[in-house]
Amino acid sequence: MNRFYFFIPAFFDLLTSTMQFVAFNFISTSAYQMMKGGSIITTFLFSVTFLKQPVIRKQLVGSILAFIGIFIVGLANTVFTEGASSGDGNVNNIYIFSLWR
Repeated sequence: MNRFYFFIPAFFDLLTSTMQFVAFNFISTSAYQMMKGGSIITTFLFSVTFLKQPVIRKQLVGSILAFIGIFIVGLANTVFTEGASSGDGNVNNIYIFSLWR
């Protein structure tokens, strides 16, 4: 087996993890965790689009409820932002320290 088969998925995993870490610095922790729930929706959409899986009613209802929940949390995070002090200073220091190494 060619070991480069894992390179592309590993690269995209690294890319998404880095983007999630950067996003974590700009929003609250609770909003970050809820936004990660968006993987339910993308998995549903990709399975229907690429794998041609049939849409089951409970999967559709679950994806719609997940979307509504994520939308509400994102809206609440936008509306109730407490000025410019979003994010944790310690996390920013850890990120800068990791770049230093």
